[in-house]
Amino acid sequence: MNAFVTGATGFAGRRLVERLVAEGVAVSAMVPDGDATFSAKAGVTPVYGLPELVDPSLPERLEGIDVLYSCDAWFDMQGSAEVFRQVNVTGPRRLLDAAVSAGVRRFIHLSSQTAAWNGHVLLEANGSPGYPAEHVDPYSRSRAEAEKVLLAASRAGRLEAVVLRPGWTWGPGDIDILPILVRRALKSTVPLVGEGAAPVATTYIDHLVDALVAAGTCPAATGKVYYVSDDRGLTLREFLDLLLGAVGIVPEYRHIPGTMARAAAAVAQAAASLVGPPSPILRLLASMAEEGFTHDVQPARRDLGYRSRIDLDEALANLTVWSQAMGGPSKLAEIRPLRPTPSDE
Repeated sequence: MNAFVTGATGFAGRRLVERLVAEGVAVSAMVPDGDATFSAKAGVTPVYGLPELVDPSLPERLEGIDVLYSCDAWFDMQGSAEVFRQVNVTGPRRLLDAAVSAGVRRFIHLSSQTAAWNGHVLLEANGSPGYPAEHVDPYSRSRAEAEKVLLAASRAGRLEAVVLRPGWTWGPGDIDILPILVRRALKSTVPLVGEGAAPVATTYIDHLVDALVAAGTCPAATGKVYYVSDDRGLTLREFLDLLLGAVGIVPEYRHIPGTMARAAAAVAQAAASLVGPPSPILRLLASMAEEGFTHDVQPARRDLGYRSRIDLDEALANLTVWSQAMGGPSKLAEIRPLRPTPSDE
């Protein structure tokens, strides 16, 4: 089998490439220009570029590909609606058109649970998309829009699309969210809405990769949306304690009442828009931290054979080993995303 992976230098994309190669799949990995992540890795052909950029050669690069995994996305506290749309909508749309031109039949899109967040609750997928009438921020809106484009193409028979919505993805190799948390915890207190008692859906990285690989070959999944998350239910405070504890940090929290967090987010967003780049996802994060979010993973179990095969203690131990190999908290704090910001492209 031949696979093409975008976002290959990110947390999920890189782990997916490693798994596919280990299973004997020939992988083409899309990486930013000049990136050497896979330059010497057997079984991986680097493809330089970014999905949202105009590239007339992309259909040719996709010839002979059986499954395309779209794992690239942009998430940033200061991201504008235009930047979110450029990367999170234009990128998948261009990939879709190129894939159809090249005859690629399978398109697996790694999306976000925020696509279904209405400000108070996640709309359950149950194998079909759930979308709020309005999103509370442009990031979530961009993720939902990309899903709709791909699912419409699947319904029209242009190709076979599957969408996955993981929870808070974590584990060894997290170069996306964990370094941000570590920097905050080392510098000062970690803000926590209320007592952190809201439920949080988490997805260990190996479980997400399991679901991605299964979606690539499961006919029953075509045209559907799936939540994928771990079996063990945790509150936000419990998860942060375990996550940061695994990398050697005992966090100190600054508790913020839920109503105050929402109000502060709204004020900060409005103020930022007047004096500089807005922070449009503050309200998203505040609302999700206050309300909490859980998943119905039964459709993924039924169609993809999804399960949480690694228990929490083992997963945390794996994270500890990786953290120590990276040099501990101070070195984790230095990690920055490998994907260039859209303004640098």
